[in-house]
Amino acid sequence: MVPALLLLLVIVNQMNAPFSQLPGRLEPDLALMVAVYGGLVYARGGAVALGFGAGLLQETLAGGLIGVEALSKGLTGLLWARLWSQVIGEGALAQLPLIAVLTAVDGAASFGMSKLFSAPSASWELFVPLLGWQLLSNLILGPLMLAFFAAMHRSLGRASRARRGGHEPTATF
Repeated sequence: MVPALLLLLVIVNQMNAPFSQLPGRLEPDLALMVAVYGGLVYARGGAVALGFGAGLLQETLAGGLIGVEALSKGLTGLLWARLWSQVIGEGALAQLPLIAVLTAVDGAASFGMSKLFSAPSASWELFVPLLGWQLLSNLILGPLMLAFFAAMHRSLGRASRARRGGHEPTATF
């Protein structure tokens, strides 16, 4: 149920852009945060499916080259987030370098593919400030979003276990 809600959040974000109303017009990459959360919480198959689905929804609803975002978000869910959590840890501050690196890699992949395959290709003068603003947005709001996803997961998991008569897990995010 939680993965479906996370993908629904990506759809709402792409169609309504609720983050554009924030002060400073900070607009974090919600699909990237969903992929990072999936990589930290779910098994490999679920993590890659969640990341790929979030990326595919993002590029389908926003337009552009289909497949680039889905691939990068799928790899985030499959490999990078899990590797980072095993090497560094899962604390909120430990996620900041991961978010920074993944934002830069994701932005560079999208920009590189648009340079290769789009007729009116974007310029470096346009890309660098946009990447910087995306990086700032993700670093400020990314940990808050990951904490919100974890709270939502715990809350829905508790309600589900209460209906089944189960017990609370001992490990928390």
